[in-house]
Amino acid sequence: MLYIESTGALTLTYNRGPNNFPWVAWCDLVSDPLSWEAGRWYHVAGTRGLSGMKLYRDGVLVASNTITYPFAEYGHGYL
Repeated sequence: MLYIESTGALTLTYNRGPNNFPWVAWCDLVSDPLSWEAGRWYHVAGTRGLSGMKLYRDGVLVASNTITYPFAEYGHGYL
């Protein structure tokens, strides 16, 4: 899930386990606070792969990490 925090930070949240297990692990990638102009359109994207998680705004990388849990590690993966 991609969303904007109240601070202006762009966040990508990834759940790597099914919701009915107590060991669900959430992996968050949060950018530094960004400026958002009301009424302006932005293109935001979050990716996840062998090099980790990445967040982009208008084609510019704004955050990344090296978390690489496989989607099917515990049967389900949600992004």
